[in-house]
Amino acid sequence: MEVTKESNKIFECLNPECGKDSCRLCGELSHIPLSCDQNKTSTHTRTYIENKMAEAMIRNCYNCNMPYIKMVTFAIKSNFVLS
Repeated sequence: MEVTKESNKIFECLNPECGKDSCRLCGELSHIPLSCDQNKTSTHTRTYIENKMAEAMIRNCYNCNMPYIKMVTFAIKSNFVLS
């Protein structure tokens, strides 16, 4: 009896160093209960959001155009004394 991709969609690696479950249809890591198309869409959306969040944090220097990470800072007036 031959096992088809449609009847058993998950490939389980028997290598003890790997042991990962992957989808036989698309080759990605197991994404059950999502279909291959749903997984591709959700991955694309997630990476798009992650990239936009990174772009919001990364700035470029006006002089040398070197990228740096924007940090939250507080403006302290020179006449303000910490006790």
